[in-house]
Amino acid sequence: MRQIRPMDSVMRTAAVCRAFVAVGAVLNLASCSYLLGRTPSSAPQTVAYEVFDSYYVSNKFRPNEPLTLLVISDQKRFDDVFGPASVMFSKQKWMPKDAFDSKMVAAVIRRGNAVWTYQVEALESSEGILTLRFQSKSTPGRLATFACPLLVALDRASYAAVRFVENGKELGKVRITKGQGLDVAAPRR
Repeated sequence: MRQIRPMDSVMRTAAVCRAFVAVGAVLNLASCSYLLGRTPSSAPQTVAYEVFDSYYVSNKFRPNEPLTLLVISDQKRFDDVFGPASVMFSKQKWMPKDAFDSKMVAAVIRRGNAVWTYQVEALESSEGILTLRFQSKSTPGRLATFACPLLVALDRASYAAVRFVENGKELGKVRITKGQGLDVAAPRR
């Protein structure tokens, strides 16, 4: 029978502890590499945009809808929905003629007896979905009805959809169909 010396048990305990530390280090390294190796698309990426506010909405485009969400990627379709609005004593900002060669537009149209103003907070992309976050405010009108657009131009890319988030609440999502030129969604009720 072998005799166990006190030093052997200390050595065995130290070896077991080193094994646990080694396994823990490997697991920790694996989890860190997983976290560091995540795809950049999983975290929202800021997307550059430009707001154009010198357009009116055609009275032939869905005139009875109080809210319309749309994505336009074609100049002809854009011209069917919007027209340039000239306002005295105001500097107009219009899209360049060749804008749709490389751009697309996400738009919100509010209609009714109020004038709507918009402030874009962010445009972000995550896993092929664009999210347009904006604040809006309405000022009641008297007798007239208004169609107030928010036009946000951005570089064209392979997005599957655009989510519209107004004042922290999701209005709806427009699925983008390639080659369509104009995609419209019914807002959530």
